[in-house]
Amino acid sequence: MAVVVVQGLDERSGGGRAGSGRPWPWRALQLAAAAALAATAALPAQAQGRRGPPPPTPKVVIYDPDPVSCQPDTIRQAFARHLAPFADQSPAVLARLREVQLEMTDSSLRRCVAKGLMEPEAAAALRQELAAQTPTRP
Repeated sequence: MAVVVVQGLDERSGGGRAGSGRPWPWRALQLAAAAALAATAALPAQAQGRRGPPPPTPKVVIYDPDPVSCQPDTIRQAFARHLAPFADQSPAVLARLREVQLEMTDSSLRRCVAKGLMEPEAAAALRQELAAQTPTRP
């Protein structure tokens, strides 16, 4: 909070500075303006020092495959389903989206193999099949 100290007030001159001859309402207006200016100037400094609760940490969900989600047909359908909303995009955008989707599918395939829910050869074959559907970048 800002405190404004005004020195030199003289009651004999109506509250104005000694010898200024200014009437009291004018001085009151000046004091009010100075107080308002000091209060607003201090707000950003006060806001910076204020500490609220820390922001919530984002919940990280790691894909945990199950026997159904590791089926080749399920993976093919999911690959196509995730790209479907972007069908109206330009070929360059679609190519990049397909690359990103293929990277995510690779990660899913690795997890399926690591959990023993898919054979490495089947995962490699499915990856090649999906990559063949993915046009190269222009």
